[in-house]
Amino acid sequence: MLTSRCGKVIFFISLKKMSSRKFLDLSNSNLQNIPEYVFNMLNLEKLDLSSNELTILPLEITNLTNLKELTFDRSVFVSSKVRNILRKHKIKNSNRSVGGGTRTNFDRPDLPGNFINNKIIHITMNNIRSLDYGNWVEDIVIEAYCKYLILNRDITKDVKIADTYFYPNNINISKNTNYLIPIFEGSHWSLIFIKNNILNYYDSQIRQSHTDKVISKFPKFLQINIIGGSQQVNNDDCGVYVCYNINRILKGESLKLESWKANMMRDHLKKRLIEFYNL
Repeated sequence: MLTSRCGKVIFFISLKKMSSRKFLDLSNSNLQNIPEYVFNMLNLEKLDLSSNELTILPLEITNLTNLKELTFDRSVFVSSKVRNILRKHKIKNSNRSVGGGTRTNFDRPDLPGNFINNKIIHITMNNIRSLDYGNWVEDIVIEAYCKYLILNRDITKDVKIADTYFYPNNINISKNTNYLIPIFEGSHWSLIFIKNNILNYYDSQIRQSHTDKVISKFPKFLQINIIGGSQQVNNDDCGVYVCYNINRILKGESLKLESWKANMMRDHLKKRLIEFYNL
């Protein structure tokens, strides 16, 4: 009994001491979830969560209002709500964090994939604002742009364009069929174009581990061709590059988007979508 009581006292003192800390390093700790006590460390200014097994950055992280620097792996998903709060408080993300993509249906990761060709798209001005400079492009924006291309150009009849939930929820690939598939993996957008049973992979922030994870989900009969393409210079523009690449692939044009033109592409997307969807 004495040991138990002493243990509780020691634990209480430890937590009290922890709550006053300004820096906490939890890297390489095999964490699958962030410990609850972290969200009560209101004096924390710097937090390192890198090299763990985390999959999601929870909303509770925004309790840390004094936080100035946050480090986490590229594979960790950040919802648009959490991302916007982090931006509002000007919290600096280390270069291990990734930007560029977010889900509008974050609470429904099990949504079945479909093809844009047969899908009704609902988009609002709130979605369009994800195209403002520095914001992460939402899935519905990519789908809306694909639908715009399908209905405005006679260039897609031989290509099935998947929605943003086709990967990884409903990968159903037939031989000798052409596909364009936006890929959302670890808060990052990339693109796959399958033609003549060859899988061409385009990624504006190419990383071998990420590429291997994506490619492993596809049928083995496909021949793999890692193209990469133009590379972004920030953590925000991968969704913009995906839209650009889809357009250029459908038109049969070269894929070269200089980084300084990425904001021009954002403006182009906003103009086309606002006009087409009467927003």
